[in-house]
Amino acid sequence: MINNKGFGKFETLTIIVVIICIIAFFLYQTLEVSDDRKIKLIRESATSFGRTMINNSTSFRNQNNIYLDEAIDEGSVKKIKSPFGGFCDGSESRFYRDSRGNSKINFRCGEYLIEDVRVDDASSATMYKVGNWSANKPSSSNVEEKVLYNCSSNGSELYPNYMEDLYLVYKINRDYSSDYYSIDNITECSVVKKTFYRTKEAVNFDKK
Repeated sequence: MINNKGFGKFETLTIIVVIICIIAFFLYQTLEVSDDRKIKLIRESATSFGRTMINNSTSFRNQNNIYLDEAIDEGSVKKIKSPFGGFCDGSESRFYRDSRGNSKINFRCGEYLIEDVRVDDASSATMYKVGNWSANKPSSSNVEEKVLYNCSSNGSELYPNYMEDLYLVYKINRDYSSDYYSIDNITECSVVKKTFYRTKEAVNFDKK
């Protein structure tokens, strides 16, 4: 059957389908965020977190080491969304000052990590892709090894995951209203440690 413009039903339907596909393609291009852009967002979040801590560090017990989770608890920042889904890691992301007084950050979102860089250098720092910590050493050639900590009481570990020493200090201070600066002073439980491993590899992304 031909309509009054000379097109048959099949041709008309074909044109409609093509138009829908074109619209869908351009919507996808508009909404889809490239990996380079997602990495840039992580860098921007890391820089913002670091600068906020520089300005607010005096309100924390340990002004030289502040974890993202601690900053969230204190209300200095909100949970930071990861562009790859979920939220940035509050136990591995931290602001700290090194022995020379330089303000630095570690910042992890999903499997991507910025590590040991000055706050103002986060926008161009090396980005690493990391796995999760495991007591079993991976067979990969790019393996990081680290000692992590937990606390044991009456034969049971208090926390489901092992963590960095100063993060354990933060957790104990929060949960027991204590005032420690080092794991060496903790008395509420017995500090235990284990060696963990994960894959870690530098990845190349646009730093512009």
